Amino acid sequence: QTKTDAFGLNQYERDYLELKRSNDNNQRLYELVLKRLKDTGVSGMLQVSNVRILDRARPASRPVRPDLVRNLVLALVVGLLGGVGLAFAAEALDQTITSQQQIEEKLGLTFLGIIPSIERNKDGTAQDLVVHTQPKSAVAECLRAVRTNLLFMSPEKPLKTIMVKDKVKMLREHGVQSHVFIVLGLPGELDEHRQQTLDLLLDVGFDWAHIFCAVPIFGSRLHEICVDKGY
Repeated sequence: QTKTDAFGLNQYERDYLELKRSNDNNQRLYELVLKRLKDTGVSGMLQVSNVRILDRARPASRPVRPDLVRNLVLALVVGLLGGVGLAFAAEALDQTITSQQQIEEKLGLTFLGIIPSIERNKDGTAQDLVVHTQPKSAVAECLRAVRTNLLFMSPEKPLKTIMVKDKVKMLREHGVQSHVFIVLGLPGELDEHRQQTLDLLLDVGFDWAHIFCAVPIFGSRLHEICVDKGY
């Protein structure tokens, strides 16, 4: 009986020690929570904060972006410089001929005159004999100027057949018809002169050939020449 009571006391002691440890732990937790609660209350009462206002925000008087004045100035400067640069580039790359001086300098050719564009007929065909049908037109004046320049270009050196042939070929390549005017029967004309004229017509191949006969009308200069020469 005594042993049984001793074992029972030991069991009660273990249970008691376990309950005491649990009670001590709960007591410490309670004290810790109570201390934290008191600290929180004190902090709330003090109202301490680590945030301070250094400079109050003020609304801007104008938008930060975009800067219209600066953008407009930059656009004007860039546009002006770009336009000037493009103009110089276009001038440098332009290889077209626009003046008499450029013709003589770049091509090395003598400038004879300007032939303006001739309007076509209503049916789409090219006009013929513009000088004859419209003698007072600008086209007729230009063509007469070219003819005069050809005559006085080198009076001491008459035009050769090969030169005339090359010019007629060039005119045909540019869609310009060639007309030749021939006067037969002038004072001093020989058979060999007429044969040379015929050879010229056959060799060159003009688009139009206008042949006239010189008639010494009484009272004209040609009539006086013929009388003086005894023709």
